[in-house]
Amino acid sequence: MSNGAHAEPAPTVWITRAEAGQIAPGLTPQRLDYLRREAPYPSKITAPPARVLSDGEVIYDELALRRWLESTVSWEWRYGHFGAYRPPPSEDRAYAFQNADLATLRRRTYVTESRLLELIPDLPLWRIRDLRFRAVGPRFLKPSHRTVIYIEEEALDWASGVSDYSDPIPDRVGRTGQPYTPVVRRLP
Repeated sequence: MSNGAHAEPAPTVWITRAEAGQIAPGLTPQRLDYLRREAPYPSKITAPPARVLSDGEVIYDELALRRWLESTVSWEWRYGHFGAYRPPPSEDRAYAFQNADLATLRRRTYVTESRLLELIPDLPLWRIRDLRFRAVGPRFLKPSHRTVIYIEEEALDWASGVSDYSDPIPDRVGRTGQPYTPVVRRLP
């Protein structure tokens, strides 16, 4: 490669609707079809880019799907229902996965609410929903109105930062009074 030459882009990895549902639990083929049909109309609904083959099968570019999923951070998590405003993250806490490569995004594990409760057994269901409602718990993604997905690594980091799940602010020396936002772990 000579100076100034660009590296060739990575080949596109195509996945089926079923494989997309394995990446993002709760995104069933039916829900993905709904998103694809409804996204063109004026609404808050967005859909991952898809390609429809001649036989009617729908496939997704895996990198675009994962980047789309990362972009669905819920408005509720940012602002809360009662005007609880989470300040924008600083550079060292920025969640910048829109430009991440496929290998980095594949290392992230997406889990449903029920799986999160298995990972953090001391956390009751009503508490995780209350924290989500108040926008103070772990960051969550909301790719559709009825689908809530957590990022396992961030949720476990959040859980290790709070001693009592009734207190969404971590018990740490440099306590700022802001809702706890886990530090992004930059993956190599």
